Amino acid sequence: MFYRQGLGSNLNDSNRQASELRLENIEKQLAAQHQILTSLASSQGTSKKNIPNNFANIGSGFYYIEQYNRLNWFAAGELCRRMGGHLASISNETELNAIEAQLTTSTEYWLDINSLGDKDVYMSSTSGKKASFLKWASGEPSNKATDHCVLFSNLMYDRSCEQLTLFICEAGDDE
Repeated sequence: MFYRQGLGSNLNDSNRQASELRLENIEKQLAAQHQILTSLASSQGTSKKNIPNNFANIGSGFYYIEQYNRLNWFAAGELCRRMGGHLASISNETELNAIEAQLTTSTEYWLDINSLGDKDVYMSSTSGKKASFLKWASGEPSNKATDHCVLFSNLMYDRSCEQLTLFICEAGDDE
């Protein structure tokens, strides 16, 4: 009887040890898979989105600054879309300063801001939301009957959307 009890106890110990070893192996495999998945997820989060040709990294975004062809606001916006972006949406002073450092002084450039829907409300044409950052020149916005689109030349001005001006495109479809 004692022999049987000892044998059963040895089998239980042996089974428990085997189960513990299997469990340890499974935990190690799970940890290795977790590490692989974490690595993949972080590499996807930091990979660059598809940046269109001719767009340069300026500050925290990618921009194309047109230096030769002057277009009205609508045509400039359409060309930016065909290039894979939109007219630039400036969201803060830091972004504005980074872009301004790349511009020709005293030259005008279309931005994506307009008051086409409501004369007193300046909206981002990209997001459909109220413009988050405006840095008007003195006396601006002028609120003339035909001035609905915003251009940048050291500061922001509202002008007729039909005016022919250079423009700045921004990569992506966000605000």
